[in-house]
Amino acid sequence: HPTPGVRPGAMTMPGMHSLLRLQLRRAFGGEDEIPESLHELLNIIDCTYLEFDTHRTMLERSVDLSSQGLLRAYSEISAILRAFPDIFLRVDSSGIIMDCQGGSDAEFFFPLDRPIGRRLSEISDDDSRSLMEDALKKTLQAGEPTVVEYALVRNETTYHEARLIPVDAREVIVVVRNVTREKRSGDDLDIQRAFLRQVIDANPHFVFAKDRHGCFTLVNRAVADAYGTTVEKLLGKSDSDFNPDGEEVEHFRRDDLEVIDGGVEKNIPLEKITDAAGNTRWLWTIKRPIQS
Repeated sequence: HPTPGVRPGAMTMPGMHSLLRLQLRRAFGGEDEIPESLHELLNIIDCTYLEFDTHRTMLERSVDLSSQGLLRAYSEISAILRAFPDIFLRVDSSGIIMDCQGGSDAEFFFPLDRPIGRRLSEISDDDSRSLMEDALKKTLQAGEPTVVEYALVRNETTYHEARLIPVDAREVIVVVRNVTREKRSGDDLDIQRAFLRQVIDANPHFVFAKDRHGCFTLVNRAVADAYGTTVEKLLGKSDSDFNPDGEEVEHFRRDDLEVIDGGVEKNIPLEKITDAAGNTRWLWTIKRPIQS
């Protein structure tokens, strides 16, 4: 039975997609003005609109879930980076800092909560800025990591290492680490070594250490003077490089291996050595194994 008030063969719009309904009213003025020959085509178009809406809703939901997942992942990564004492910077090819995670104000000359938009070279003092700029250029051009060490001089001097890692031709990740403790430990070790060097060089007796191959790993100035060379030139060399007396060299070698292999001290009351001037010196030698 025909719907009351609707001409037989006419389309009804209430259940039609709202966008299609609006377009048909603009084109025909009313549903009873739509030619019957278009009804089947319009039904197909209407179904297409509805399917599109369904797919769009699913896509929007998927994007929403993906966005939430990305935000959660970003938050987790940010939390992890903040737990590290290092500073992680994302820098563009012109040296502008685009993102900053972790670290503390002590690493910079400017407040760490406002690094975005500043230049990478500003994290160091004037003396080190050219090093930082050169390192950025080198990293981008070579596509390989670059390491720069610099100092910040304020109330006290602190030392830092900046490791630049290329992401692509336009971005670099910079990891800044405070290495003051390691630097000072290294300086303390250098002081101790220098002191030990003064002590053994002040000793007029021969003080030396050798490895299994007979090469000197430690030697004082008295030994170097006897062989007519310097401490630096004697290190890594053996008796045979400076002593032409093969019998003496072989004797030293046998005693050295006996101490190394046996792990016991050897007391040699009397042995001779020929120095660089050809003079014979008589020595009382005590050799002890070094336990590694």
